[in-house]
Amino acid sequence: MHTDTSESIIRTIHDFIEEERRHNFCFLGKHAHRFMGHRDLLIVSLATCDDIRAALGHSGDVHPQEYTQDWYTFEEPKGNNPIHTVAIALTHGENLRIENLAICIPRRKPEPCFIRADAWLRETYNWDDEWDMRFTKMQYEKQQAWWKNNGQSFRIFDLPQELRDAVYLQMVGPVVLPDTHHGRVVIGKGLSYGSAERLGRNRDADIDRANMTVMRLEMSAAAYFASINIVPGHNDPFASQVGAFELRNLTRFPALRNLDFRFISPKHPGALCPWAKADGTSVHGAHACQKIWIDWLFTLAWRTLRTLGASHPVRYTLSGCVKTSTKLLWERLLNDAHTDQTVDMQAEEAMIRATHGPGECKCTTRCSRKEAGEGRVCVFTEYEIKAIDGLEQHVDDMYWRFED
Repeated sequence: MHTDTSESIIRTIHDFIEEERRHNFCFLGKHAHRFMGHRDLLIVSLATCDDIRAALGHSGDVHPQEYTQDWYTFEEPKGNNPIHTVAIALTHGENLRIENLAICIPRRKPEPCFIRADAWLRETYNWDDEWDMRFTKMQYEKQQAWWKNNGQSFRIFDLPQELRDAVYLQMVGPVVLPDTHHGRVVIGKGLSYGSAERLGRNRDADIDRANMTVMRLEMSAAAYFASINIVPGHNDPFASQVGAFELRNLTRFPALRNLDFRFISPKHPGALCPWAKADGTSVHGAHACQKIWIDWLFTLAWRTLRTLGASHPVRYTLSGCVKTSTKLLWERLLNDAHTDQTVDMQAEEAMIRATHGPGECKCTTRCSRKEAGEGRVCVFTEYEIKAIDGLEQHVDDMYWRFED
């Protein structure tokens, strides 16, 4: 071919490279997506005799006379990819367009193999992600760099509403929270969080929100009484002290409709009696009678629970290690909206506060380990519970069952 024709072919291929780069994310995208010009992506030039000899020798071709076209080399400036040396023929007359250029690949057969130039370029230089989107953050960065430099715009408002929503979800994410951690707080604008590590800031969108209409409390006796601000001290069995959790704060949950009080056995490793803790006998397994302290708890918490029920309808239930008679009594009293028991409860509370703590346990099987003459509670591993037949039922009966 003439030199002018060769230069025109090179210019046509370079134009195709830059145009394809703007519209095809995978084309020449292996090393970086911020380069858009052919000088940084793929350089085409006339091949030297050594290049042609190397290409023919590598293919084992024995018919070099079949190739009457000019030879060209394709070289990527970025990376260490091999140089491709091919012959290029102009087909369909003299109309110099990328569709009319054919790549001639050296091969062992006598006949040359012709492929359309645009198809060969896409097949050879389209980048397949070998990591298959394992590093999504890196993929997003590459996509952003490509959009920033390709000079194109995406007409998102031309899409249907459901597709736009999918794009927004991908771009913004499922959770949107104000972030002023690194910015300046302006009075009257925005919202500032105190801790960047707080739960709401990092909530996993794949985890369903908690059902705040149903709530269960499961605490030791000491924690239950602390929730109504009773923390017994030395010579003061009903000392008032604000606990870490206050039962009255449940009025701030307007969606709450079902509240369950679950009780653990006094023999449970996590059981802690507030009066035994005050006199230092809890370490020896001492604990108030389960029936007595539960009755005391609801009597002393009566006003708090009635206030909670008045703010919005709440159904109360008792579960766990609680006697059936106690469960039936307090579920009836707490859920009875027609009879006001406040006067009776005030009288009961006065009698309770006149004592020096729960009296002696009258249960057939004593509640505390100390009174039952039991030693240290044996803690079984999860493997032992699953491996030993009947052990799980035994542990459940020990910690949760409490018959009259």
